[in-house]
Amino acid sequence: MTEKKEEEINNKKERKEEQRNTEKETNSKRERKEEQRNTEEQTISKRERKKNKESQKRKQTVKVIAADNGGCVAEFTVQEEHTNPMGTLHGGFSATLIDNVSSYGLRGLLGNKVHVSVAMNISYIKGAKIGDEVVVDSQMLKVGKTLAFMLVTLKNKQTGELLVKGSHTKFILDKEVS
Repeated sequence: MTEKKEEEINNKKERKEEQRNTEKETNSKRERKEEQRNTEEQTISKRERKKNKESQKRKQTVKVIAADNGGCVAEFTVQEEHTNPMGTLHGGFSATLIDNVSSYGLRGLLGNKVHVSVAMNISYIKGAKIGDEVVVDSQMLKVGKTLAFMLVTLKNKQTGELLVKGSHTKFILDKEVS
């Protein structure tokens, strides 16, 4: 063989080897990306399962007792997940209850009409500890064409002591949820 032919053959071999290496790198990158994507999906899936589990737990802890004429009464027992670092009923959870329970009552009155919060005023009067039973009572003060005004109280079921008092104003839209 001539030197030129040997060089061509060697060049072809080198190019094939480079091509194989490039393919290996590409496959390796693809595999790493796929592995990363799977890991991210597993992480998201774990987060979603945990979030759903926590959500289910919360749904089970607040029980609606009655709802009529725009009012709603619910009860729950303070659990650890409802508390702040001091071990008492968390203000954010109380605010969520005021929002949700008054909205349930309003929905009972308006049906599928869409309504959104425009104002909430909350006074935290006394704390509740883990194990305390709490009654959430929402009363409709006034419903107009576009605004609804509700008063909500959270009271200790055993003692009747006022824990939290809130007012909630909602804007009523002229459309329905499907």
